[in-house]
Amino acid sequence: MKGRDRWPDEKIERNIRYRVDLMATGLDLARQGLAAIFIPRFVARLHNESVTSDRRLEALKLPRGLTAVKRDVFIVKRDSTAEDRTLRTIARALRDICPDHLD
Repeated sequence: MKGRDRWPDEKIERNIRYRVDLMATGLDLARQGLAAIFIPRFVARLHNESVTSDRRLEALKLPRGLTAVKRDVFIVKRDSTAEDRTLRTIARALRDICPDHLD
């Protein structure tokens, strides 16, 4: 079973010191220097835009044998639901936040 962060356990085993359910908790541990966190690059970028320089996150080198991870992003709606302004706004925001990952 995959964890919520989708770490590729089948390729690289990791040492887990803290197990958290919320990304906010993981980010707090990472800001304190107590743990590394496996998050999308755009999340780290957004985080770094809103914190002081002493609380910024820095990317670590990926372990040997692990290449950059890319995930597809989908917006799912019912066929009977009309595509309204809210849905288009969400889609635009996703394209703005992570332009490298969307077509």
